[in-house]
Amino acid sequence: MRKSILIILIGLLLAALSFCMTPHSAQAALNFRGTRRYYPTQPRPARVAPPIQEKTITTASIADFAHAYELKTTLEGAIYKTALPKFVYEGLVVSQRRDLAVFNADGLIVPFTLREAVPTSSVSVRTSEYRLPFYELPTEAQTVSTVGHLDVYVKTDASGHVVSVKSDGKSGSEKRDRSYILDLSSIMGNKKTNDGEIVRRELRLRLPDVKLSVKLSVLESANLRDWKTILTDIPLLQLKNEKTRLTSDNIELPRTPNRYVLLQIRGIDQSFELNGVDYYVTVQERSSSIREENTEIGGTIVYDDNRNVNVEYDAFGAFPISKLNFVLQEPGFYKVAYFSRQDLDSKWQARGEMELTMILSQNGSVISNAPTSINEREDRFWRISFEGAFHGAPPIMKIIWRPSDVFFLAQGKSPYVLAFGSNEEGLSLQNGAFLKGGYAIEAELGAAVIIPSIPDIKPAPVISKETPEWQRYMVWGLLALCGLLLSGIAWKLLKS
Repeated sequence: MRKSILIILIGLLLAALSFCMTPHSAQAALNFRGTRRYYPTQPRPARVAPPIQEKTITTASIADFAHAYELKTTLEGAIYKTALPKFVYEGLVVSQRRDLAVFNADGLIVPFTLREAVPTSSVSVRTSEYRLPFYELPTEAQTVSTVGHLDVYVKTDASGHVVSVKSDGKSGSEKRDRSYILDLSSIMGNKKTNDGEIVRRELRLRLPDVKLSVKLSVLESANLRDWKTILTDIPLLQLKNEKTRLTSDNIELPRTPNRYVLLQIRGIDQSFELNGVDYYVTVQERSSSIREENTEIGGTIVYDDNRNVNVEYDAFGAFPISKLNFVLQEPGFYKVAYFSRQDLDSKWQARGEMELTMILSQNGSVISNAPTSINEREDRFWRISFEGAFHGAPPIMKIIWRPSDVFFLAQGKSPYVLAFGSNEEGLSLQNGAFLKGGYAIEAELGAAVIIPSIPDIKPAPVISKETPEWQRYMVWGLLALCGLLLSGIAWKLLKS
C-alpha cells in the first residue's frame, strides 16, 4: 500500500515538472524570475544599407531611390534625351554614373546612358555701315580711255587720309566719264570687319533725284598709281514713272578691295552730282559653347589639433566639378592646399595647391585669382588648409561643373521616370549599347513622382500565453507539497 502511494506521488511530481517545462509554462517561469523575455520571430525584409563590399549590382527598384520625376514622351521605341538640371545633382548621393536610373511604368529599368552635353554652336550675322570719303577727279582726267596707268596727284593728312585730288590729264571730247576715288583707310583693320567671316561687301551710291541709266567700272589700288579692275559694266539705274520707282544703286564687291577704290561712271551728264557713298560689310560669326553651371558655396572655419586654420565646404550634392576656385572676401595673399572626400566617413584626400589673391587697384577694381582646372570630381565635401596664419572671413568656394544629358530608350509602358539618389552600393545600371548615333528627341522633365515604399512586413502579433499569477503560485505550491509528502513517506519507510 505504501509503495503504491509512493508511486502515485512520484507520478504527480513528474506531471507537475512536465507542465512547468512546456513553452507557456517556461515563459511564465522566466517572467516570474524577472529575466529575459522570449518571442518567436519570422523573417522580414529590412531596408538597411548592405555591408560595404566589392560587388556590382545591375538591377534595382525605383524604391531604392530617394527622388523621381516624370519624363514626358510621345513615341514608344524612340530614343529620348533630357538635360539634367541642378536639382538632380543636388539629390545625388555619390555620382551621376551610379545612383541614377530611368524606369518605365512597370517599374523596369529601360536602357539609358549619360553623355556630356555636346557644345552648342551658333551663327550670328551682323552688318556694319561706314560712310566713305570720296573725291571726284578733275574734269581734265575724265577723257582718259585707259585707267590702268592714270597719273593722279593726291594730298593726304598726317593720318594718311585723302584731302585733295588732281590729275595731269588733258581735255578731250564733250562725252566725258565721271570718276570718283574712295578712301577705305578708315575701315582698314577695323575690329568689326575682322572678327568673323565676311560674307558680303557692298557699295551703295547716294544718287541725285534724276533719271539715270549708265554703267560703271570699279578699280582698286594700293598706291594710287597702279590700278586693277574689279568689276566692269555694272548697271547704274534710277528710273521712275507716276507710281513706281526702279533704282539700282548698289555694287556688290567680290572681295575686300585695297585701300583706294576708283568708280568710273561712263556717259554721265555733266550736271550729275554724287551725294555720298556708303560701304556695308556683313560679317558671319560662328561660335560654340559648352554648357557650364556656376555654384557658390560658403565655408566654415575649422581648427585642427595644431591650431592650423582650415575651411570646410559642403556642396550638398554630387556635382561633376571641372573647375574650382576659392575667392577671398578681403584683400590678401595666401597659399592653400585643397582636399576632398565623398562622405563624412572617408578620409580627406589631397587634390592640389593654389594661391589665393585679392588686390584692390587704385581705380577701385578687384584683381582675384582665376579658377583652376581639375580632373572631374563629384566629391561632396571640400577643404582648404592655409599655409601660415589666416585672419578674416572664410573664402567663398566657386565650382564650375558641366551637366550631362541622359539618353534613354522608350521601352515598355509609359510614363517613364527619372530616379536618382540611392544609398545602394555598387550600382551599375547604365547600358549605352542602344545609342549608336541617330536623332534623339527632347524629353521634358515633368512633375515629381511619389516613390512607392516597400511595406514593412511586421511579425505576427504574439499571443501572450503567460500563466496568471494564481496559477503560478498554485504550481509552485503543489511542487512544494509533493516534495514534503515524498520526504515524509521516505522517512517513514526508512524507519520501518
